[in-house]
Order: sequence, then structure tokens, then C-alpha cells
Amino acid sequence: MSSLELPFSLPEDLSGFLDRVSFTPPTVDEGLDTHHGLFRYYKLRRGVTVLVTGTDVRAVQYPTQDDLDAADAAYLGGHVHLLEPSAAAILIAAGYGAYLS
Repeated sequence: MSSLELPFSLPEDLSGFLDRVSFTPPTVDEGLDTHHGLFRYYKLRRGVTVLVTGTDVRAVQYPTQDDLDAADAAYLGGHVHLLEPSAAAILIAAGYGAYLS
């Protein structure tokens, strides 16, 4: 039986990956602003982007390129991000601890 070749290489020391924390930014449910029929029940889940500048953390639903450029870190909504413990501590202090795992 031949060995499986991966299209990427794994580092030999995985200790840097084991202490990472995953962060999934919050979401909001958006729908049409109508009281007509069934459309009022139709909602789409949208990710909220979390921007970190120093120790200031803010959530932006539709960030501009200027917002992203000005931030030290931008965690785009709808994605899972792997964080260093120091970045996770900033998010916990800002009240985003429930979104970390």
C-alpha cells in the first residue's frame, strides 16, 4: 500500500496551533421590512465584522475598506478565525467571550 501524499506540509512542532482559540463573529437575521404575507417571516443570517484597534473593539455590519485599513485586526463575519491567546483576551474583555471556543 502506498503512502498518501498531501498537497501541503504540516509543521513538525504543532504546539503553536494547540494554544489557539477559535472565534466566530456574531450574526444577525435580516429580512424585508414588510408586513405583507409570508415575506415578513423570511430572514437571512448575516455575519457581523468585528474590528479591533488597540483595545477598542467594535462591531460593524457593513465595513468599508477604510474601516478595515484603520483596524489592527478585522474578523470578518461568516468565517471562523484562529486567534492567539492575547487577541482572545481583548475580545473577552470587550464582551465577545461567548463567541470563542
